[in-house]
Amino acid sequence: MPLNALNMVKPDHLVALKDLPNLLDVLAREPAGKPMPVPDNIAFEVSIARGANGSMDDMDQWGRRSRLACPECHGVMWEIEEGELLRYRCHVGHSYSADVMSVALDENLRQALAGAVRALEERVALTSKLQFDAERRQHRLVAANWARRTREAQHELDVIRDAMRRIDALRAGEMREEVEDQQLVPEARPAK
Repeated sequence: MPLNALNMVKPDHLVALKDLPNLLDVLAREPAGKPMPVPDNIAFEVSIARGANGSMDDMDQWGRRSRLACPECHGVMWEIEEGELLRYRCHVGHSYSADVMSVALDENLRQALAGAVRALEERVALTSKLQFDAERRQHRLVAANWARRTREAQHELDVIRDAMRRIDALRAGEMREEVEDQQLVPEARPAK
Protein backbone atom coordinates (compact mmCIF):
# COMPACT_ATOMS: atom_id res chain seq x y z
CA MET A 1 0.00 0.00 0.00
CA PRO A 2 2.69 2.62 0.78
CA LEU A 3 4.26 2.11 -2.64
CA ASN A 4 0.87 2.37 -4.35
CA ALA A 5 0.20 5.65 -2.57
CA LEU A 6 3.61 7.02 -3.53
CA ASN A 7 3.06 6.01 -7.14
CA MET A 8 -0.27 7.87 -7.28
CA VAL A 9 0.64 11.18 -5.68
CA LYS A 10 3.64 13.42 -5.22
CA PRO A 11 3.75 14.00 -1.45
CA ASP A 12 4.88 17.30 -0.03
CA HIS A 13 6.65 15.40 2.75
CA LEU A 14 7.89 11.86 3.20
CA VAL A 15 9.35 10.97 6.56
CA ALA A 16 10.01 7.91 8.67
CA LEU A 17 7.31 7.04 11.20
CA LYS A 18 9.54 8.19 14.07
CA ASP A 19 9.76 11.68 12.49
CA LEU A 20 6.03 12.05 11.90
CA PRO A 21 5.18 13.77 15.24
CA ASN A 22 7.75 16.52 14.60
CA LEU A 23 6.50 17.06 11.06
CA LEU A 24 2.88 17.29 12.24
CA ASP A 25 3.90 19.79 14.92
CA VAL A 26 5.66 21.99 12.34
CA LEU A 27 2.77 21.78 9.87
CA ALA A 28 0.15 22.52 12.55
CA ARG A 29 1.94 25.80 13.37
CA GLU A 30 1.94 27.05 9.76
CA PRO A 31 -0.75 29.55 8.76
CA ALA A 32 -3.73 28.09 6.97
CA GLY A 33 -3.95 28.64 3.25
CA LYS A 34 -6.87 30.17 1.40
CA PRO A 35 -10.03 28.06 1.51
CA MET A 36 -10.58 26.11 -1.66
CA PRO A 37 -14.04 25.35 -3.05
CA VAL A 38 -15.05 21.71 -3.01
CA PRO A 39 -15.15 20.38 -6.58
CA ASP A 40 -18.66 19.44 -7.76
CA ASN A 41 -17.74 15.79 -8.32
CA ILE A 42 -16.40 15.46 -4.76
CA ALA A 43 -19.47 17.19 -3.29
CA PHE A 44 -21.68 14.80 -5.28
CA GLU A 45 -19.79 11.72 -4.11
CA VAL A 46 -19.84 12.87 -0.50
CA SER A 47 -23.61 13.34 -0.70
CA ILE A 48 -23.99 9.78 -2.01
CA ALA A 49 -21.72 8.46 0.73
CA ARG A 50 -23.96 10.24 3.27
CA GLY A 51 -27.02 8.44 1.92
CA ALA A 52 -28.37 10.76 -0.76
CA ASN A 53 -29.80 9.11 -3.84
CA GLY A 54 -27.58 9.33 -6.87
CA SER A 55 -29.25 8.47 -10.13
CA MET A 56 -27.53 6.58 -12.89
CA ASP A 57 -27.80 9.68 -15.09
CA ASP A 58 -26.03 11.70 -12.37
CA MET A 59 -23.26 9.10 -12.17
CA ASP A 60 -22.82 9.23 -15.95
CA GLN A 61 -21.66 12.85 -15.54
CA TRP A 62 -18.70 11.84 -13.34
CA GLY A 63 -17.55 8.55 -14.78
CA ARG A 64 -18.15 5.89 -17.37
CA ARG A 65 -20.13 2.75 -16.76
CA SER A 66 -18.00 -0.24 -16.01
CA ARG A 67 -18.54 -3.84 -17.04
CA LEU A 68 -18.01 -4.77 -13.39
CA ALA A 69 -20.76 -5.18 -10.82
CA CYS A 70 -20.55 -3.76 -7.32
CA PRO A 71 -19.14 -6.46 -5.01
CA GLU A 72 -21.59 -5.43 -2.26
CA CYS A 73 -24.93 -4.65 -3.93
CA HIS A 74 -24.20 -6.13 -7.39
CA GLY A 75 -25.38 -2.95 -9.08
CA VAL A 76 -23.74 -1.03 -11.92
CA MET A 77 -20.30 0.45 -11.20
CA TRP A 78 -18.79 3.57 -12.72
CA GLU A 79 -15.09 4.01 -13.42
CA ILE A 80 -13.87 7.38 -12.25
CA GLU A 81 -10.41 8.50 -13.32
CA GLU A 82 -8.55 11.14 -11.36
CA GLY A 83 -5.12 11.55 -12.90
CA GLU A 84 -3.49 8.16 -12.65
CA LEU A 85 -5.92 6.96 -9.99
CA LEU A 86 -8.81 4.75 -11.09
CA ARG A 87 -11.75 4.33 -8.73
CA TYR A 88 -15.08 2.53 -8.91
CA ARG A 89 -18.37 3.74 -7.42
CA CYS A 90 -21.95 2.53 -7.62
CA HIS A 91 -24.90 4.91 -7.39
CA VAL A 92 -25.87 3.40 -4.02
CA GLY A 93 -22.61 4.68 -2.52
CA HIS A 94 -20.11 1.82 -2.45
CA SER A 95 -16.69 2.96 -3.57
CA TYR A 96 -13.44 1.12 -4.33
CA SER A 97 -9.96 1.90 -5.53
CA ALA A 98 -8.88 -0.37 -8.39
CA ASP A 99 -6.72 -2.42 -6.00
CA VAL A 100 -9.51 -2.82 -3.45
CA MET A 101 -11.95 -3.67 -6.25
CA SER A 102 -9.62 -6.49 -7.27
CA VAL A 103 -9.54 -7.81 -3.70
CA ALA A 104 -13.33 -7.56 -3.39
CA LEU A 105 -13.85 -9.44 -6.67
CA ASP A 106 -11.40 -12.11 -5.52
CA GLU A 107 -13.38 -12.47 -2.30
CA ASN A 108 -16.65 -12.74 -4.24
CA LEU A 109 -15.08 -15.44 -6.39
CA ARG A 110 -13.85 -17.26 -3.27
CA GLN A 111 -17.35 -17.10 -1.75
CA ALA A 112 -18.94 -18.37 -4.96
CA LEU A 113 -16.49 -21.26 -5.12
CA ALA A 114 -17.11 -22.04 -1.44
CA GLY A 115 -20.85 -22.16 -2.21
CA ALA A 116 -20.15 -24.52 -5.11
CA VAL A 117 -18.05 -26.74 -2.82
CA ARG A 118 -20.86 -26.90 -0.27
CA ALA A 119 -23.45 -27.72 -2.94
CA LEU A 120 -21.24 -30.41 -4.48
CA GLU A 121 -20.45 -31.93 -1.07
CA GLU A 122 -24.20 -32.16 -0.45
CA ARG A 123 -24.67 -33.70 -3.90
CA VAL A 124 -21.98 -36.32 -3.17
CA ALA A 125 -23.62 -37.09 0.19
CA LEU A 126 -27.08 -37.43 -1.39
CA THR A 127 -26.04 -39.53 -4.39
CA SER A 128 -23.94 -41.77 -2.10
CA LYS A 129 -26.94 -42.31 0.17
CA LEU A 130 -29.21 -43.03 -2.81
CA GLN A 131 -26.63 -45.48 -4.16
CA PHE A 132 -26.46 -47.21 -0.77
CA ASP A 133 -30.26 -47.40 -0.56
CA ALA A 134 -30.50 -48.81 -4.10
CA GLU A 135 -27.82 -51.42 -3.33
CA ARG A 136 -29.65 -52.39 -0.13
CA ARG A 137 -32.82 -52.96 -2.17
CA GLN A 138 -30.73 -54.83 -4.77
CA HIS A 139 -31.57 -52.39 -7.57
CA ARG A 140 -28.23 -52.80 -9.31
CA LEU A 141 -28.89 -50.54 -12.34
CA VAL A 142 -30.23 -47.73 -10.18
CA ALA A 143 -27.29 -48.16 -7.79
CA ALA A 144 -24.84 -48.02 -10.72
CA ASN A 145 -26.49 -44.82 -11.96
CA TRP A 146 -26.15 -43.19 -8.52
CA ALA A 147 -22.54 -44.39 -8.28
CA ARG A 148 -21.79 -42.72 -11.64
CA ARG A 149 -23.42 -39.49 -10.45
CA THR A 150 -21.42 -39.64 -7.21
CA ARG A 151 -18.15 -40.00 -9.17
CA GLU A 152 -19.10 -37.06 -11.44
CA ALA A 153 -19.98 -34.82 -8.50
CA GLN A 154 -16.79 -35.85 -6.68
CA HIS A 155 -14.74 -35.01 -9.80
CA GLU A 156 -16.41 -31.59 -10.05
CA LEU A 157 -15.79 -31.06 -6.33
CA ASP A 158 -12.09 -31.89 -6.78
CA VAL A 159 -11.83 -29.43 -9.69
CA ILE A 160 -13.39 -26.60 -7.64
CA ARG A 161 -11.22 -27.34 -4.60
CA ASP A 162 -8.13 -27.34 -6.84
CA ALA A 163 -9.18 -23.96 -8.28
CA MET A 164 -9.55 -22.60 -4.74
CA ARG A 165 -6.07 -23.86 -3.82
CA ARG A 166 -4.61 -22.13 -6.90
CA ILE A 167 -6.39 -18.87 -6.04
CA ASP A 168 -5.11 -19.07 -2.46
CA ALA A 169 -1.56 -19.76 -3.71
CA LEU A 170 -1.73 -16.78 -6.09
CA ARG A 171 -3.01 -14.55 -3.28
CA ALA A 172 -0.23 -15.74 -0.95
CA GLY A 173 2.35 -15.03 -3.69
CA GLU A 174 0.94 -11.53 -4.25
CA MET A 175 1.03 -10.83 -0.52
CA ARG A 176 4.65 -12.00 -0.35
CA GLU A 177 5.55 -9.70 -3.26
CA GLU A 178 3.84 -6.74 -1.55
CA VAL A 179 5.81 -7.36 1.66
CA GLU A 180 9.05 -7.63 -0.33
CA ASP A 181 8.20 -4.40 -2.20
CA GLN A 182 7.51 -2.58 1.06
CA GLN A 183 10.89 -3.64 2.39
CA LEU A 184 12.46 -1.80 -0.54
CA VAL A 185 10.86 1.54 0.43
CA PRO A 186 13.47 3.93 1.87
CA GLU A 187 12.70 5.16 5.37
CA ALA A 188 12.65 8.77 4.36
CA ARG A 189 13.36 11.02 1.44
CA PRO A 190 13.22 14.77 1.07
CA ALA A 191 10.10 16.30 -0.42
CA LYS A 192 10.27 17.35 -4.05
